[in-house]
Amino acid sequence: MSTRLDPLEHLERGDKWHVGGGRAALFAPPFPRWLDRFGFWDEAHFADVRLDRLFTVLLLGENERPLKLRPGVRRWTPDALTHTHSTDDGLQIREDKIVTPSDTFVSRITVRNDGKRHRTLNLVLWSLQVRADLSRGRRATSAEDAARAGDYLLFTHRVEYGENPYADRPAENAGWGERPPRPTVPQESQALHIALGADRAPDSFTVNLAEPADTSPLWEISVVPEKLRGGLLPCELHPSGQAGSPGANEGHLHLCLHYRLQVPTGETRSIQFGAAVNLDRGRALHHAQNDLRRDAARASRESWHAAFAGVPYFECSDRHLQKYYWHRWQGLRMLTVDLSDAPGRPEGGGLTHPCVFEGIGGFRSHISYSAQCHMLEAGWMHDPRLAMGCLEGMLAAQEHSGFIPGHLYLWREGRGFYHANWGGAALQLFHLTGDTAFVDRVYPGLSRYADYFERERDREDSHLYDIVDQGETGQEYMSRCLFVDARADDWRRIQLKGVDATVYVYLLQRALARMAAVLGKGTESTVWDRKADATAEAVRQCMWDPERHFFCDVDPRTGARSPHHAAVGFYPFLTDIAGPEHLPAIHEHLLDPGRFWTPWPFPACSPEDPTFSAEGEWRGRRMSCPWNGRVWPMATSHLCAALARAARELDEALRPRAADAISRFVRMMFHDGDPERPNCFEHYNPFTAAPSTYRGIDDYMHSWVVDLLIKEVAGLRPDGGPMIVVDPLDFGLSRFRLESARIRGHTVDVSWDAGDGLLLTVDGKVRARRSALGRLEAPLDAA
Repeated sequence: MSTRLDPLEHLERGDKWHVGGGRAALFAPPFPRWLDRFGFWDEAHFADVRLDRLFTVLLLGENERPLKLRPGVRRWTPDALTHTHSTDDGLQIREDKIVTPSDTFVSRITVRNDGKRHRTLNLVLWSLQVRADLSRGRRATSAEDAARAGDYLLFTHRVEYGENPYADRPAENAGWGERPPRPTVPQESQALHIALGADRAPDSFTVNLAEPADTSPLWEISVVPEKLRGGLLPCELHPSGQAGSPGANEGHLHLCLHYRLQVPTGETRSIQFGAAVNLDRGRALHHAQNDLRRDAARASRESWHAAFAGVPYFECSDRHLQKYYWHRWQGLRMLTVDLSDAPGRPEGGGLTHPCVFEGIGGFRSHISYSAQCHMLEAGWMHDPRLAMGCLEGMLAAQEHSGFIPGHLYLWREGRGFYHANWGGAALQLFHLTGDTAFVDRVYPGLSRYADYFERERDREDSHLYDIVDQGETGQEYMSRCLFVDARADDWRRIQLKGVDATVYVYLLQRALARMAAVLGKGTESTVWDRKADATAEAVRQCMWDPERHFFCDVDPRTGARSPHHAAVGFYPFLTDIAGPEHLPAIHEHLLDPGRFWTPWPFPACSPEDPTFSAEGEWRGRRMSCPWNGRVWPMATSHLCAALARAARELDEALRPRAADAISRFVRMMFHDGDPERPNCFEHYNPFTAAPSTYRGIDDYMHSWVVDLLIKEVAGLRPDGGPMIVVDPLDFGLSRFRLESARIRGHTVDVSWDAGDGLLLTVDGKVRARRSALGRLEAPLDAA
């Protein structure tokens, strides 16, 4: 039997720190300041709720003063972030930072005593929280209801979002999105509960309110220097000042639990500290007890191994492709949020189904623009619930008009709008699962969404569809919007018939036709196909420029085509809208090194554009989200898929170019090309591959890669037909193997070896083979 790599060990590195448990809790500060300190002092998140200074651990000697630690090495694998430290007198200290699947942030500290004397150490778990007056309606958080519960301390993290509940999110502009902010749900439901403790009873504790001071995780700033006397804290609970005094209930709340650790010479001792976060107070305590009284590091590793076992196994002779495949699955699980069955989840909250959040930091929300990508990738998981939830959660927030919000949050009202390829993603998921119940659940909502576009976004009955501000394309700051309004970058309302918006609607109409047929709605299927035919013809007639050989956005007031060449001009090649007569768009534009065929593919607009900037500058200023020349993985994944489709359907000579584009796309997302250091930032320089590290947003799930690797490297192409099709592009690999892919209840393996050829296996039986790379077909059902 051939051996398999261990994805956890395969992803090991020393320069990463993001850890999550695949439920709601995440530790991934974009710009951490305190990684070398024990615990989680830099910001963490529960869903989209930010949590600051959850806890640190003060490691004190017998003299009740901090030990002087020398930093050692850092090691990261998806299941744990490990730091080592040492002291001059022979202590070796290791910390494992872990986030459990039950949303407990765990710091496991292991001390080895290589010194000459027995040691009695004092360890103090210290959390520093803000107490604030939330009655004024301003944006604030407050730690309230602090109490002792046996061996643990509990408090409630209350949130008041105030008049601007979205101030910490990207693209926060007053004019973005056609849906204005609405009041949040009642304040009493906007609360998280946090249980602090360890795997043993504390020797002492104290909870004290203080006037605000600095918030660094330093012994000198804590109350410990004053409160720890004779080896004990005073065991007092004073979360508030005396009634009647100014600001009696405001300030910094210090929550401290003290533990003694005996470490004989030549021996090793461990202690686990944690903060369990939950929507229910009792559950927070329950999970803290369960997670801390078992080996959290081992449990985390087992959980991650189980997650990786639930996706198709892939390896190949290209280190970058292989590494990125597993790196991508790591990012998808780390950013998964599943509160669908959580007690205490607010009525009317936005996270009704499991989903994948778009990223870290300010991108902690369920975002429709990226959810289409998550469906394509998570659809390959053995359990399709996550992929389905990415769409069904959005449909649960759909308005009666058919409108679907762009961002969904735990408590805040959904807001904004993005165009998204819901139809194509949903149809592929059906082709993978054969689940007609899923089709039955989503068909009504997707139909309303299509009706919304026809009614609200094409009042001219042109069969082309409107973009009404630069933000809803996810592609702000580029000339395609200036075409219809020179001040579109001021977030003014515009009207532009968008190629991307129209292609997405076309894919939705075709998908609805297929879904209606599956559900026995023959008349509706015919109607949707007719609508799709009309959309396709409108794109060919109105958006295709026969002189410039390019698909262009259109000004609905004049019918004029945009003079600008944006990457979305290639989106029709994702579909059968584009035919052989449109191939000059690829040959003259996409493959031109002076236009889109840059060293790192593909810039969001051509270098010929008057606003083009490879450095991310717009009107002389570096921007956070510039689309006027940077390579955005979101657009590039579209273009790679479009080029691969054109290579198969329109021009076989494009196959090497498609493989090359995908290979360079993946290689771009490695620091300095180092195959041990994959990344995924928002955008990159098309000439140098320099990522937007200045934004700090790594692990940004705003594109798709797993789906490209499975369909283009391994060649496995689910199309819903009775035959299973394998048609890999040639990446110059000496070997690859894809195992345990699931298609409509069958297990599919595809392998290639330059000596043995291409092999297709279904349910453990060889179904087809050939000596050279090329197309294989076999019935999916052996019967």
